[in-house]
Amino acid sequence: MAEKQKNIENIHTLKAPSSLFEIRRGIYKFLSAVFLNPPTVELIRIFSDANFLSELEDLFGDDVSTCFKEFTSYRSVNFSELEQEYRDLFRIPLGKYVTPYESVYLGTKKVGDEVIKGQLMGPHTISVKKFYEMCGIDTSETNEIVDHIGLELEAMHILCVRHYELISEGKEEEAKNLLNLQKRFMNEHLSRWADDLCKNVYEKSDSNFYKGIALLTSRFIEMDKNTLDELVP
Repeated sequence: MAEKQKNIENIHTLKAPSSLFEIRRGIYKFLSAVFLNPPTVELIRIFSDANFLSELEDLFGDDVSTCFKEFTSYRSVNFSELEQEYRDLFRIPLGKYVTPYESVYLGTKKVGDEVIKGQLMGPHTISVKKFYEMCGIDTSETNEIVDHIGLELEAMHILCVRHYELISEGKEEEAKNLLNLQKRFMNEHLSRWADDLCKNVYEKSDSNFYKGIALLTSRFIEMDKNTLDELVP
């Protein structure tokens, strides 16, 4: 619980970042926690902060902040309903389920007029697993399949943290190599399917909270892809 609380509170580091790299690692960690865990009181409190919503609007557009403003405009939040919404979207493979795994999206193909979804644990999953192993990213403590959106966001967070540490130590060449790895993972994996997932979340969710999360995630990944393209030509 303490670790989850720490993950959620990481987004507060965005209020006074010392660099672009702190912003990136903070947002990746925050979004990872949102997709891997049901919502908490602390999380809702963050999105109820007017100053924070103003910053979101400046960074990602008023449509993002509007979703959260509408969500928090009610006198009280029904946590049981919000937790059920999380389970319906990301855990229970029934009506609202969006399937938060890369292999299902990138493995989808069209045969005649029929669209066949990709299978769990497909070749894209194996590719993600090999990338983690190459980077020394340990996923042994999680029960999630490695190409879950939350774990891919966590992987980017880990690479951002390592890059920031190398920059702080003056190891510029090693830091550059880590940026190359981030760009590779972004181009080969995350940016290829995250937007489709976010569109599904936005369309299927009945909650303005998760609609806002979908817009925020899609917008951030698009922006970070452009950032990496600029940092690593």
